[in-house]
Amino acid sequence: MSKSDKQIRSCINLVDDPETIRLKIKRAKTDSHGQITYDPEERPEVANLLRIYSALEGIPVQSSPELFEGDNMFSFKEKLTNKLIDKVCPIGERALDLC
Repeated sequence: MSKSDKQIRSCINLVDDPETIRLKIKRAKTDSHGQITYDPEERPEVANLLRIYSALEGIPVQSSPELFEGDNMFSFKEKLTNKLIDKVCPIGERALDLC
């Protein structure tokens, strides 16, 4: 997920359907470290995903890794995907209804 990347798959759009969101998060670049930690300098990709999750939950990003203690990257991405689908898809559906 990148604001500067011009590719359509590099961001979540409000009108993305659940499967598109699932695919974008699944393909989001991360690393092979075992734990989910917030370290913008050493792990910018994971930090970005944690910022997205924190924004959706309305919690400080520094405390969000605690929610994923013991999770691997696959599990973390699944939880983020489900949160995005729950929060973003209803907005997109409503926007499409208004068009």
